[in-house]
Amino acid sequence: MMLQRVGRGVLCGMGLLAASLACAQDAPEPAPGTSTSRNAAEDVPEYGGLVLAQVLTSLGLHFHTKFAESWSSQKDAEAHVLLVRERLSPKVGTEIQVWSGDTVVFRAILPRSYAVVALLAESAAEQVQNKVTETALQNLLFNDPDMARSAY
Repeated sequence: MMLQRVGRGVLCGMGLLAASLACAQDAPEPAPGTSTSRNAAEDVPEYGGLVLAQVLTSLGLHFHTKFAESWSSQKDAEAHVLLVRERLSPKVGTEIQVWSGDTVVFRAILPRSYAVVALLAESAAEQVQNKVTETALQNLLFNDPDMARSAY
């Protein structure tokens, strides 16, 4: 599993523990007498901005790399953790999925050309941003205590 932090360099490791240790080592120590609390503008999840990869082929890795580059330029990219998952199928070819939480926000069949995969990744970043924003807006507008946030 690869870890890639958007906007703050690249973290590669075997799991989330390696990423948390790397983040803990890079964090500066607070000055004596200062508060370590954050204000509301810096309210970002501890592991926000990660684009995880579960890919099997070089085309899947290429999609993940180009998607992460495009995703880093999107608004509020650091507030979300995404998973790029690749599934192989003998009938349809390679399927790529982008997950946000427990929801698939993008799904497509990968073409066999690297140039077309790069264009698909850029388009996917915009579509994922729109879907994530729409989901966040729905959660704010329709807050029903009888229904789960995922509507299941």
